[in-house]
Amino acid sequence: MGGGGGGVQIKASDEVDEKVLGAKIVDKLSSCPGISFSRIATTAFHSGRRGLATMLLEYEPRATDQVPLLISMKEDELALRKAIDSGDTDLVYLAILHINKTRPFVCPCSVCASDRDRS
Repeated sequence: MGGGGGGVQIKASDEVDEKVLGAKIVDKLSSCPGISFSRIATTAFHSGRRGLATMLLEYEPRATDQVPLLISMKEDELALRKAIDSGDTDLVYLAILHINKTRPFVCPCSVCASDRDRS
């Protein structure tokens, strides 16, 4: 089956734990060069599997593919952390701009500070 087969599997596997499903997906696909985990994560998110989508994005090497999806998933703090970690100022600006639009008077520095507190 073509590219749509992965989406069917995610949708058909509602009874499977997201961590187990995520581990299976990563195990099967991590050896495939150039695999886009962000596309699989998008399918998971649109199938109502937000946790699975977030988990799969950890395996996406391109922050430019991670950050916009995290923003659309309303994972603002994680999107900002990924943007900062990437060193891509455009992504950092995108995340900060989104946070400022959706959360009045939230200092992006507080997001970074709360992240340090968790470490």
